[in-house]
This record gives sequence, structure tokens and C-alpha cells, in this order.
Amino acid sequence: MPLSNESKRELETLLRKRHEFENEQMHKRLSWLGSFQSFLFAGVCLAWGRDKVEPLILIIAALGLVIALQGIVALSGVGRSLVKIQKKWVQEGLDKRSALGVFGLYEGDEVSAIRVFPWPEVFIPFALSVAWGFVLYLKLCR
Repeated sequence: MPLSNESKRELETLLRKRHEFENEQMHKRLSWLGSFQSFLFAGVCLAWGRDKVEPLILIIAALGLVIALQGIVALSGVGRSLVKIQKKWVQEGLDKRSALGVFGLYEGDEVSAIRVFPWPEVFIPFALSVAWGFVLYLKLCR
């Protein structure tokens, strides 16, 4: 059963609010991730090269890796939610009502989920994971 115009307006408002919420959550997680990772990298830099704190470097690097991996999972969840929002937008025909769309970049057009997913934001914790893996590799293989 198709939605009435009033229901479509309500759904449009709901999807826009949900999109705003997901973006806010993503940026909160990135801010938290960046702050936490900065402290951990600073700790490793201060401890590097000191003999008595080698185990501390391994602990900090392992913690940094775990937190970065958690960031990938959390931001991937946001990405999946954004994809669902875009799909619902098109499925309910809201792309025909509003040329702007729920994502202004796509102007309401149906686009691939690959283009909606926030790849640059998810790449940040992925890059941090690689960096922490490299630190662990250097410490464990020396």
C-alpha cells in the first residue's frame, strides 16, 4: 500500500533526522578515536627505546590496535545505517518528491551502496590498525 503525501512528509523528516543522527554519531566516534589514539601514540613515543618499558609498549600498541578495530566495527555500523536510509528513501519514492535527496551530494538519485558508505571515515581506523600492527611487528620481531 503506497504512503499518503502526509506519511511521505513524515517519513522524509524521519529519514533526514536519522541521517543527521548517524552523521553526528560517526563524527563523535571519530573525535573520540582520534583523541584516544593520539594519547596512545604519544605514550609509545615516550617509551620507545627505553629497556625497562618494553612490555608497556606492547600493551599500548595492543590496546591501540583493539580500539582501532572497534572503530572499524562501529563506523561500519553507521555506514550500513546510511545505506539503509538511502535505500528506504528511494524505495518509498522520496527521490521523486525532493530533488535534494537525503544526501545532498546525490540529489535524490538512487546510487550504489558503495557511494553512500562513508569510506574515508572508515579508512581512518583501518589506517590506525595498520600503524599499530606495524608497531607490534617492530617490537615483536626485533
